[in-house]
Amino acid sequence: MPIPDGTKAVDDVLTQANWDINQLIAAARDRILTMGTGAELPDGAVFGLNNCETWYGVNNQGIPNQELVTWCLGVLLIEHTAGLLAQKVEDGHCRKHRLKPDYKPCPDMAREHLRMLGSLKLAVKVLYDEIEALERNTKVAALPAAPKASGS
Repeated sequence: MPIPDGTKAVDDVLTQANWDINQLIAAARDRILTMGTGAELPDGAVFGLNNCETWYGVNNQGIPNQELVTWCLGVLLIEHTAGLLAQKVEDGHCRKHRLKPDYKPCPDMAREHLRMLGSLKLAVKVLYDEIEALERNTKVAALPAAPKASGS
């Protein structure tokens, strides 16, 4: 399940005292390398066409393409947020009522964190719907007819 993976990847960076965005980019790069398409592409490429000499993935210096790094960063951050909110629902996280020594869950904040998780889900659904509309409405450039072979 990707949510725990994304939660851990982002937590491993954000819980450090002096975290660095490059560590998140490295986590995104690792995610990119798991996106394999099964196509015969150069090492590190996960999308692209050989006949067009255009590929997307991680280049031979380990640098990911902008499109894929922002894609994977966005997904990692959403996974992290969903996992964090779900954990706070389960824990009943509350700064006023969930205190030492017994850390009893606060049902009010559990419900509030669940409401936050639902709002996150709605935001992701709205984004999903926007992407579907883009996919449906984006026009592929008209391609010229293939040249006729000489002597035909």
